[in-house]
Amino acid sequence: MKYTLTILEADFERMRDFAFSKPGLEGAVFALCGVSRTENEHRLLVRHIMPLENAEYLVREPDFLSIDSSAYVRAAKQAKQDDLSVVFIHSHPGGLLMFSGQDDREEPKLQEFLHSRVPNRIHGSLVLTDTGVVGRVWVDGAFVPMSRVRVVGKRFAFHDEERQTGFLEYFDRQVRAFGQDVQTLFRSLHLGIVGAGGTGSALIEQAIRLGIGEISVFDGDTLDASNVNRVYGSSTNDEGQLKTTIAGKSSSDIALGTKLHEIPHHITNEEVAKRLRNCDVVFGCTDKEAPRGILVQLALRYLIPIIDMGVVIDSNDGQIRDVVGRVTTFYPVDACLFCRGRIS
Repeated sequence: MKYTLTILEADFERMRDFAFSKPGLEGAVFALCGVSRTENEHRLLVRHIMPLENAEYLVREPDFLSIDSSAYVRAAKQAKQDDLSVVFIHSHPGGLLMFSGQDDREEPKLQEFLHSRVPNRIHGSLVLTDTGVVGRVWVDGAFVPMSRVRVVGKRFAFHDEERQTGFLEYFDRQVRAFGQDVQTLFRSLHLGIVGAGGTGSALIEQAIRLGIGEISVFDGDTLDASNVNRVYGSSTNDEGQLKTTIAGKSSSDIALGTKLHEIPHHITNEEVAKRLRNCDVVFGCTDKEAPRGILVQLALRYLIPIIDMGVVIDSNDGQIRDVVGRVTTFYPVDACLFCRGRIS
């Protein structure tokens, strides 16, 4: 089981502002979180940032922090009322991106207190430095590292405990262009792709060749003869095959180490749609409005960024009059597909 945290960029910046409110001195803030649970991951979703009052600080030094117990009580009371988890965040100004010995001695007491006041929830802590963030959760009386902290906004940031570096020799040109850190990030990402037709199959092909580590492809349709000219990886021998099967075969043939999950069902089925919660980013490549509406809900409820695509070709009497392509990126504080009039 892995444990992660997702926070919106605006909340992350507020969190940093509170934690670094006095330059050179440690500071703290609480995050109240919902939790998305799947068979592979417990994902903390930050819903509310709760700053400390000035009177709640007892000591603030460059490498030491003491907080009045009333702050913990206040956070626990709000979390219990709203059925949320508590994450305690504090800064290490100019320090190492890790939990200190002092943190290891003191934080178990806080975690035991939170579990006594707000039971049956996952609670944890974060350390912020000038350059990054690291986290952990309290499970069965011990700390377990957060494997990933996601920051979602105009840019997406992924702060990982560790990353795999395999297959780098195949991406020499990409490493030269973007650096090895970007390539190892690609290897660690899990993309969801809804629709494996004209746009989706092209995206699957490109994502595999970029070195994306894990892809879940959602499509309940089979290939018909008119699809062959635009579905990547297909041939005239594939008529009647599931499009997800064709995507899986293409990934296997390319053999760049991508783990591709074939999900041969439409996300209009609730249990199928729930599997999208395992993804870091989801691409909408469907031409129907209902699944697009579900993707809007996914972004709002689970803080997962959605990149939705569409292409319309208008022809009359054998002449193409217009070709229009659209790429819409959205996340919870952005205008959604309904707001933008993309779907009704």
